[in-house]
Order: sequence, then C-alpha cells, then structure tokens
Amino acid sequence: MIVSNYQYGKPGGTAPSDFTRGYAGGIADARTAWQLHTAAGGGQSAPIFFTIDEDIDRNTWNTVALQWFRGINSVLGVQRTGVYGGIDVCEWAAADGVLGRSSSPGRWWAWQTKAWSGNRVHPGAVLYQRVVSTASNPGPLVGGLEVDVNDALASDVGQWNLHP
Repeated sequence: MIVSNYQYGKPGGTAPSDFTRGYAGGIADARTAWQLHTAAGGGQSAPIFFTIDEDIDRNTWNTVALQWFRGINSVLGVQRTGVYGGIDVCEWAAADGVLGRSSSPGRWWAWQTKAWSGNRVHPGAVLYQRVVSTASNPGPLVGGLEVDVNDALASDVGQWNLHP
C-alpha cells in the first residue's frame, strides 16, 4: 500500500519550506503534487499529505501556513488534502477545516511526526511517525537504507494500491 506525500523544500535544504510560499504556492504545489500522484498511479480519491517539516508557532500557522493550505484546498478540495507535521500543526489544520476526513471514524488526513510532539499523539491522526531517522538516531535498515518508521492508527490512512 502507498500513501502520497508532497514535500520539496525544508529547513536546511536547497529550497525554503513549502508552506512559506503562501496561497499561490499552495496552488502551485497542489498542481505539482497531483501530477506526481497521478503519474505514479495514485487513486483519484486518495488524499495527498503536504509537509510542514519544522516546529512552527500558532502565529506562523495563522498567517502563512494556513494560507498555503487554503491554496492547496482550492485545487484538490479539502477532502483530498492531508498534512504531515507535529501535533500542533495536525490540530490546527483539523480545527481550521483544511483537512479531509478518513472513513475511519474520528480520523483526519493527519500524519503526525514524533518530532515537535512531545509524548502526545493526536487522537484524530491516521499515521504516526514514531522513528525519525537522523544522523544521531538512525532508523532501521531496509534494503541497505535507513528509514523512518510509521504506525497506521486507522484502517483508512489514505492508502492506495499500485496494482488495483
């Protein structure tokens, strides 16, 4: 099973964090994500998770990131939009109505990372990244590569099959 996630820029990378590009950036990122998702065989109704790969505060969410998500929603619709981020980002996105809902009761298209979450897990998240592979804390090896480890918290996590 596959889950679609979009991320181009990030802190310390070659491009700034995607969410910093605001509403117009959200439109552009949603179009790119949709092209990549469908080219890979992604389902027409499967969500695409968009990444906030840093610890932001509520003001940054309200003034910058939320606008980015509204741009994404204008292209994909709310139901096809998901978020990857810390617990606060997942909570804010759900509360502000920019995330779709899983068919699993009480769950949103929220993929929560352990980073920036303390020991809390959002009760509405569908995925939880419990191992974040870093240089100081490498993840397990799969095919010779270090990987993160994610737990499915619901039966419907937005997954799709490569071969239906």
